Amino acid sequence: MNQEIGFACDQHFGCTTIVECGEFPFASSKGNHLELINEWNEKVRLRETYII
Repeated sequence: MNQEIGFACDQHFGCTTIVECGEFPFASSKGNHLELINEWNEKVRLRETYII
C-alpha cells in the first residue's frame, strides 16, 4: 500500500470569528469555510492520511 502521511494544524474549519481578526477576503465565515474545504479537497489525495 502506497500511503502518504502529513501533519496539519490550525485550518479554522467552522470558525465563526475568523472574519473579525482583521483583513479577510471573505464576507462571512461560511465563505471561508467553503473555500477551505475546496482547497483541502484539491490538495489531499484519497490515500493520504493527515494528523490534525
